Amino acid sequence: MALQLVQEGNSAGDALVVAKFGGSSVKDAAAMQSCARVLEKFPAIKVAILSATYNTTNELEMLAALAVGKEKTISGKEITSDFATLKKHLTQKHCTLAQDLEVEQEIHDDLQNIFLNLQDTLEVLQERKDLGADMNYYLKSHEAIYAVGELLSTTIFAAYLKKVFPARKVLWLDSRQYMVTDGRWTKAQVDFAQTKHRIFPLKEEIARDEQLLYVAQGFIGGTEDGTPTTLGREGSDLSAAIYAAALDATELQIWTDVPGIASSDPRQVKEVKYLPTLSYQQANLLSALGAKVLHHQTLFPVMQQNIPVWVGQTTAPEKGTRITHKAHSAQGVLAVQPVKHILLAAVALEPHNWLSPALQDTRLHYFAVEQYGTDRGIVVCQEADKDNWQIFFQEQKVSPARLCWHVTAGIFFLGEFNREQVEKIIQQLLQKKGIPGDADLSDLKLAMKDPLPAFPWPLFKLAGGCLLILPERYHKEVLEDLHHLLIALA
Repeated sequence: MALQLVQEGNSAGDALVVAKFGGSSVKDAAAMQSCARVLEKFPAIKVAILSATYNTTNELEMLAALAVGKEKTISGKEITSDFATLKKHLTQKHCTLAQDLEVEQEIHDDLQNIFLNLQDTLEVLQERKDLGADMNYYLKSHEAIYAVGELLSTTIFAAYLKKVFPARKVLWLDSRQYMVTDGRWTKAQVDFAQTKHRIFPLKEEIARDEQLLYVAQGFIGGTEDGTPTTLGREGSDLSAAIYAAALDATELQIWTDVPGIASSDPRQVKEVKYLPTLSYQQANLLSALGAKVLHHQTLFPVMQQNIPVWVGQTTAPEKGTRITHKAHSAQGVLAVQPVKHILLAAVALEPHNWLSPALQDTRLHYFAVEQYGTDRGIVVCQEADKDNWQIFFQEQKVSPARLCWHVTAGIFFLGEFNREQVEKIIQQLLQKKGIPGDADLSDLKLAMKDPLPAFPWPLFKLAGGCLLILPERYHKEVLEDLHHLLIALA
């Protein structure tokens, strides 16, 4: 589906578009040049939000860990480089990028200041390796270190835009001064009222000067006193959505290295389809269940203001996925999404004692809450939500003996479809592949006293689709076949 709202080659009247470019879209000079071509193609883009260059945040995290000698692995991956080598690589990578874009001379001092500030922070961490008594300082230092990636990428990109668009008034913004957050290090929460108060005046500036183009960082923010914070990994999408909402933008564009939101994980399924349209609810469900294209909180700020979202590819901007309140019109299975870290909680207690309070508790997130008979129920949620559910059950005075927790995985099927037909296809495939029965759920079944929704693995109905409970070790064996069989039904 081609872009409709913002016509290429003109400013589309009063349109004000916020565009976000991810790490893979700014990974090198050629990638940044593709981003500039997108900005040239769509002049209504007035604010460009950038991630750090590809893998830079990971490298900064490794540097911080090596500085205090605290970690040997990051996100499950072993750190194979030493401190000096990694710091030199990070510096050279960005200097080379500036050289390739022929802007190194213009921003030499700016880059050096960023590197010097990074060096100062790292040196203090090295000197204070025993930070057990001052964890707050340790986390604050990490926030300052993590911010470096976005500061570097936006400094280089803004300089390049000034060079290639001499008629445009390109201004660099420091999101630490605009994205106002609390002080929860590494997962700060945005104060939207304060943030809008700071960002909205930019709209008046844009209205006065149609040549204005702002370049700002995603992922990072700051407390009211200016202390740097970050919004959590992959938070640049959320940053862009908040900028769009605060500016009452006409559209939010998310530019990546893939042409939209796919019908499955392209790393595991060869012939995926890219969906031309989705509703906010459909896209939000896919991202919450693990689809990598969007941060799982991205849509909340914009959907409240009915701001359309476009997800596209910088190197082929004519196609992508458009997200609005309107659902995809096609019937059938639209997407087959693998899901990790599912938590099943069997509750051996009459649902009237806990079900209604659970559905009304805003702390609780879940995919499904189902009742079985008159004395049992089951909760299907993400593993990360277990603490909140445990607190809830404690408050409801549910005995731990009446609870059975089980962590597993599954496959989600998005769309409006004939459940019996889909169930039959899944059952036939699982039997053909020789996927064993539900031994992994034996404890849960015992707690439930009789079978869960049966055929080889349970299938739970969700708003917007169904979730098959299937351990991750079987995903590779069945995912591509399920995708091929079920997408063909649409």
